[in-house]
Amino acid sequence: MNIVYSDELPSGEAVYDLYNQFGWNEFLKLSARQLHDTMRGSWYVANAYDGGRLIGTGRVVSDGVMNAFICGLVVHPDYQKQGIGSELMKRLMNRCGNRQLHMELFCAAPEIGYYEKFGFEVFASGMKYRKEDGAGDE
Repeated sequence: MNIVYSDELPSGEAVYDLYNQFGWNEFLKLSARQLHDTMRGSWYVANAYDGGRLIGTGRVVSDGVMNAFICGLVVHPDYQKQGIGSELMKRLMNRCGNRQLHMELFCAAPEIGYYEKFGFEVFASGMKYRKEDGAGDE
């Protein structure tokens, strides 16, 4: 296994395949094109490849001045527990740190310990919008 790291944008198909393998697309329900658009719209993207196959990715959404939100950190299930996610996280954090951005992220409760290893701490309650039929319509 020869892991290569890159900050070049991955193809939408590669992201789509990775998200499907991880189970994220069951929730997100996004096309390869839409996933590629999320990557293009990100401030920074870090990727891991094995033999040209995308096996991990993470991105930063930021204004480039004050705030940076780390999101979408995912490693293919067959490649987990090998330090790939940690390397991607370090790359995301270094890019943000070089610009002195305030880094934040949202994660599920079981993942809190993972991110605490990188110096993150729980500081607020996150919320997401759940639109119900007719809710928020004007």
